[in-house]
Amino acid sequence: MGKGSFGTVLLAKCDDKLFALKVLEKSKIRGAKHIQHIMNERDVLKKVNDPHTGNYVVGFHQTMQDDHSLYLVMEYLPNGDLFKTLNSKVRQSLPEHVIKLYLAEIV
Repeated sequence: MGKGSFGTVLLAKCDDKLFALKVLEKSKIRGAKHIQHIMNERDVLKKVNDPHTGNYVVGFHQTMQDDHSLYLVMEYLPNGDLFKTLNSKVRQSLPEHVIKLYLAEIV
């Protein structure tokens, strides 16, 4: 689904449910700053993972690791994320109601 500096995000299926599987290669994570960033991401996803709050943060399921990689299992969002939406609309303006929705979600 995507590739970043430290690894890739794959589409995974378990019991007929789709998940986003973020695979971070340990060999590419060098230094305490990068490790802390990944731990912070995991911790934030865990804390806001309450379906009753109505938040707009991707759902988090679990983390795993092996000798070579760290794995974050998250909710699969077929429409992508805000970054993808903004990049796809670079040459267009977003409608005002869409901008208001994103601003409200961020606040």
